[in-house]
Amino acid sequence: MIEFDTKIFRLGRLCKNGHDFNGLGQSIRYQSNGRCIDCMTDTKPYIKREKHPVPEHLIGTFDPLLFRLGSLCRNGHDFNGSGKTLRKIDGGHCLDCLRDYKQSYYQENRETVLAKQAAHRQANLEEVRLRKRKWYRDHREEHLQQCAEYREKNKEKIAARRALYYQRNKEKRAEWNAKYQRENRDKLRVSRAQYYQKNKEILAQKSVEYRARNAEALRGCLKSRVNSRKAHSV
Repeated sequence: MIEFDTKIFRLGRLCKNGHDFNGLGQSIRYQSNGRCIDCMTDTKPYIKREKHPVPEHLIGTFDPLLFRLGSLCRNGHDFNGSGKTLRKIDGGHCLDCLRDYKQSYYQENRETVLAKQAAHRQANLEEVRLRKRKWYRDHREEHLQQCAEYREKNKEKIAARRALYYQRNKEKRAEWNAKYQRENRDKLRVSRAQYYQKNKEILAQKSVEYRARNAEALRGCLKSRVNSRKAHSV
Protein backbone atom coordinates (compact mmCIF):
# COMPACT_ATOMS: atom_id res chain seq x y z
CA MET A 1 0.00 0.00 0.00
CA ILE A 2 1.30 3.46 -0.92
CA GLU A 3 1.29 5.65 2.17
CA PHE A 4 1.27 9.40 2.65
CA ASP A 5 4.71 10.32 4.06
CA THR A 6 4.06 13.17 6.54
CA LYS A 7 7.79 13.86 6.78
CA ILE A 8 7.77 14.98 3.14
CA PHE A 9 4.16 16.03 2.52
CA ARG A 10 1.31 17.69 4.37
CA LEU A 11 -2.30 18.73 3.88
CA GLY A 12 -2.71 22.44 3.14
CA ARG A 13 -5.19 24.90 1.67
CA LEU A 14 -6.80 24.07 -1.65
CA CYS A 15 -4.52 24.97 -4.55
CA LYS A 16 -5.53 27.30 -7.40
CA ASN A 17 -6.21 24.29 -9.65
CA GLY A 18 -8.60 22.75 -7.09
CA HIS A 19 -6.69 19.52 -6.43
CA ASP A 20 -8.94 18.26 -3.61
CA PHE A 21 -7.62 15.41 -1.45
CA ASN A 22 -10.40 12.92 -0.57
CA GLY A 23 -13.03 15.63 -0.54
CA LEU A 24 -11.50 17.40 2.46
CA GLY A 25 -11.15 20.72 0.68
CA GLN A 26 -7.34 20.58 0.97
CA SER A 27 -4.41 19.77 -1.30
CA ILE A 28 -1.38 17.56 -0.65
CA ARG A 29 1.67 19.86 -0.45
CA TYR A 30 5.41 19.48 0.03
CA GLN A 31 6.65 20.24 3.54
CA SER A 32 9.71 22.05 2.16
CA ASN A 33 8.09 24.64 -0.14
CA GLY A 34 4.33 24.17 0.31
CA ARG A 35 3.67 23.48 -3.39
CA CYS A 36 0.82 21.20 -4.44
CA ILE A 37 2.20 17.85 -5.63
CA ASP A 38 -0.62 17.40 -8.15
CA CYS A 39 0.28 20.71 -9.77
CA MET A 40 3.91 19.59 -10.06
CA THR A 41 3.39 16.06 -11.40
CA ASP A 42 1.26 14.44 -14.06
CA THR A 43 1.47 10.91 -12.62
CA LYS A 44 -0.27 11.56 -9.26
CA PRO A 45 1.27 8.40 -7.74
CA TYR A 46 -0.01 8.70 -4.19
CA ILE A 47 -3.63 8.11 -3.20
CA LYS A 48 -6.80 7.85 -5.22
CA ARG A 49 -8.93 10.99 -4.84
CA GLU A 50 -12.55 10.69 -3.77
CA LYS A 51 -14.93 11.99 -6.42
CA HIS A 52 -17.51 13.22 -3.93
CA PRO A 53 -16.70 15.50 -0.98
CA VAL A 54 -16.87 14.12 2.56
CA PRO A 55 -19.89 15.52 4.46
CA GLU A 56 -18.76 18.09 6.99
CA HIS A 57 -20.10 16.14 9.99
CA LEU A 58 -18.03 13.08 8.97
CA ILE A 59 -14.68 14.85 8.65
CA GLY A 60 -12.38 13.46 11.32
CA THR A 61 -14.35 10.22 11.84
CA PHE A 62 -11.91 8.15 9.74
CA ASP A 63 -8.30 8.37 8.56
CA PRO A 64 -8.38 9.81 5.01
CA LEU A 65 -4.89 8.41 4.35
CA LEU A 66 -6.17 4.84 4.74
CA PHE A 67 -9.91 4.95 4.02
CA ARG A 68 -12.44 6.70 1.77
CA LEU A 69 -16.18 6.91 1.26
CA GLY A 70 -17.31 4.95 -1.80
CA SER A 71 -20.43 3.50 -3.35
CA LEU A 72 -22.72 1.45 -1.13
CA CYS A 73 -21.52 -2.16 -0.94
CA ARG A 74 -23.75 -5.10 -1.91
CA ASN A 75 -24.49 -5.77 1.77
CA GLY A 76 -25.69 -2.21 2.31
CA HIS A 77 -23.15 -1.13 4.94
CA ASP A 78 -24.04 2.54 5.33
CA PHE A 79 -21.37 4.61 7.10
CA ASN A 80 -23.00 6.94 9.65
CA GLY A 81 -26.04 7.55 7.50
CA SER A 82 -24.02 9.01 4.63
CA GLY A 83 -25.51 6.65 2.04
CA LYS A 84 -21.97 5.49 1.28
CA THR A 85 -19.70 2.69 2.45
CA LEU A 86 -16.35 3.20 4.19
CA ARG A 87 -13.75 1.47 2.04
CA LYS A 88 -10.01 0.84 2.17
CA ILE A 89 -8.04 3.00 -0.25
CA ASP A 90 -5.83 -0.01 -0.95
CA GLY A 91 -8.20 -2.35 -2.80
CA GLY A 92 -11.47 -0.51 -2.16
CA HIS A 93 -12.91 -3.26 0.06
CA CYS A 94 -15.74 -2.46 2.47
CA LEU A 95 -14.47 -2.45 6.06
CA ASP A 96 -17.68 -3.93 7.48
CA CYS A 97 -17.68 -6.76 4.92
CA LEU A 98 -14.04 -7.54 5.76
CA ARG A 99 -14.83 -7.56 9.46
CA ASP A 100 -17.81 -9.90 9.01
CA TYR A 101 -15.75 -12.23 6.83
CA LYS A 102 -12.89 -12.37 9.35
CA GLN A 103 -15.28 -13.09 12.22
CA SER A 104 -17.03 -15.83 10.26
CA TYR A 105 -13.74 -17.40 9.18
CA TYR A 106 -12.42 -17.33 12.75
CA GLN A 107 -15.52 -19.04 14.16
CA GLU A 108 -15.35 -21.78 11.52
CA ASN A 109 -11.57 -22.31 11.80
CA ARG A 110 -10.86 -21.30 15.40
CA GLU A 111 -8.56 -24.20 16.32
CA THR A 112 -6.54 -23.86 13.11
CA VAL A 113 -6.15 -20.09 13.54
CA LEU A 114 -5.06 -20.40 17.17
CA ALA A 115 -2.56 -23.12 16.29
CA LYS A 116 -1.05 -20.97 13.51
CA GLN A 117 -0.84 -17.95 15.81
CA ALA A 118 0.86 -19.99 18.52
CA ALA A 119 3.35 -21.44 16.03
CA HIS A 120 4.12 -17.97 14.67
CA ARG A 121 4.71 -16.54 18.15
CA GLN A 122 6.96 -19.46 19.07
CA ALA A 123 9.00 -19.03 15.89
CA ASN A 124 9.28 -15.24 16.28
CA LEU A 125 9.47 -14.69 20.05
CA GLU A 126 11.95 -11.82 19.93
CA GLU A 127 10.18 -10.02 17.09
CA VAL A 128 6.81 -10.35 18.85
CA ARG A 129 8.30 -9.12 22.13
CA LEU A 130 9.85 -6.06 20.48
CA ARG A 131 6.64 -5.25 18.61
CA LYS A 132 4.60 -5.44 21.83
CA ARG A 133 7.07 -3.20 23.65
CA LYS A 134 6.96 -0.63 20.87
CA TRP A 135 3.15 -0.67 20.81
CA TYR A 136 3.03 -0.24 24.59
CA ARG A 137 5.44 2.72 24.47
CA ASP A 138 3.37 4.38 21.74
CA HIS A 139 -0.01 3.75 23.43
CA ARG A 140 0.87 3.58 27.13
CA GLU A 141 -1.51 6.26 28.45
CA GLU A 142 -4.40 5.10 26.27
CA HIS A 143 -3.83 1.46 27.29
CA LEU A 144 -3.68 2.24 31.02
CA GLN A 145 -6.87 4.29 30.76
CA GLN A 146 -8.69 1.46 28.99
CA CYS A 147 -7.47 -1.07 31.59
CA ALA A 148 -8.67 1.15 34.44
CA GLU A 149 -12.10 1.58 32.82
CA TYR A 150 -12.39 -2.17 32.24
CA ARG A 151 -11.50 -2.99 35.86
CA GLU A 152 -14.02 -0.44 37.12
CA LYS A 153 -16.83 -1.89 34.97
CA ASN A 154 -16.00 -5.57 35.61
CA LYS A 155 -15.00 -5.79 39.29
CA GLU A 156 -17.21 -8.79 40.06
CA LYS A 157 -16.20 -10.67 36.89
CA ILE A 158 -12.48 -10.10 37.61
CA ALA A 159 -12.85 -11.16 41.26
CA ALA A 160 -14.68 -14.35 40.23
CA ARG A 161 -12.06 -15.17 37.59
CA ARG A 162 -9.21 -14.67 40.06
CA ALA A 163 -10.95 -16.80 42.71
CA LEU A 164 -11.50 -19.60 40.19
CA TYR A 165 -7.88 -19.43 39.04
CA TYR A 166 -6.67 -19.55 42.65
CA GLN A 167 -8.81 -22.58 43.46
CA ARG A 168 -7.53 -24.44 40.41
CA ASN A 169 -3.89 -23.52 41.06
CA LYS A 170 -3.79 -23.28 44.87
CA GLU A 171 -0.88 -25.68 45.40
CA LYS A 172 1.08 -24.30 42.47
CA ARG A 173 0.65 -20.70 43.70
CA ALA A 174 1.59 -21.68 47.26
CA GLU A 175 4.81 -23.31 46.03
CA TRP A 176 5.65 -20.31 43.86
CA ASN A 177 4.99 -17.84 46.71
CA ALA A 178 7.11 -19.83 49.16
CA LYS A 179 9.97 -20.04 46.66
CA TYR A 180 9.77 -16.33 45.85
CA GLN A 181 9.80 -15.35 49.53
CA ARG A 182 12.83 -17.59 50.23
CA GLU A 183 14.79 -16.11 47.32
CA ASN A 184 13.81 -12.47 47.94
CA ARG A 185 13.70 -12.07 51.72
CA ASP A 186 15.89 -8.97 51.87
CA LYS A 187 14.09 -7.34 48.95
CA LEU A 188 10.67 -8.03 50.49
CA ARG A 189 11.80 -6.76 53.91
CA VAL A 190 12.93 -3.45 52.41
CA SER A 191 9.79 -3.16 50.27
CA ARG A 192 7.48 -3.80 53.23
CA ALA A 193 9.34 -1.28 55.40
CA GLN A 194 9.08 1.38 52.68
CA TYR A 195 5.38 0.66 52.20
CA TYR A 196 4.76 0.92 55.95
CA GLN A 197 6.55 4.27 56.17
CA LYS A 198 4.55 5.69 53.25
CA ASN A 199 1.20 4.39 54.54
CA LYS A 200 1.68 4.44 58.31
CA GLU A 201 -1.45 6.48 59.11
CA ILE A 202 -3.69 4.51 56.74
CA LEU A 203 -2.49 1.17 58.13
CA ALA A 204 -3.01 2.39 61.71
CA GLN A 205 -6.57 3.45 60.91
CA LYS A 206 -7.31 0.10 59.25
CA SER A 207 -5.93 -1.70 62.31
CA VAL A 208 -8.23 0.28 64.61
CA GLU A 209 -11.25 -0.45 62.40
CA TYR A 210 -10.39 -4.15 62.22
CA ARG A 211 -10.12 -4.46 66.00
CA ALA A 212 -13.46 -2.68 66.40
CA ARG A 213 -15.18 -5.04 63.94
CA ASN A 214 -13.64 -8.20 65.41
CA ALA A 215 -13.48 -7.38 69.14
CA GLU A 216 -15.22 -10.59 70.29
CA ALA A 217 -13.12 -12.86 68.10
CA LEU A 218 -9.90 -11.17 69.23
CA ARG A 219 -10.86 -11.52 72.93
CA GLY A 220 -11.61 -15.19 72.39
CA CYS A 221 -8.26 -15.69 70.66
CA LEU A 222 -6.44 -13.92 73.51
CA LYS A 223 -8.16 -16.08 76.15
CA SER A 224 -7.23 -19.20 74.22
CA ARG A 225 -3.55 -18.18 74.15
CA VAL A 226 -3.55 -17.40 77.87
CA ASN A 227 -5.11 -20.76 78.74
CA SER A 228 -2.64 -22.54 76.49
CA ARG A 229 0.32 -20.91 78.23
CA LYS A 230 -1.07 -21.80 81.67
CA ALA A 231 -1.51 -25.41 80.61
CA HIS A 232 2.10 -25.58 79.38
CA SER A 233 3.45 -23.95 82.55
CA VAL A 234 1.73 -26.56 84.71
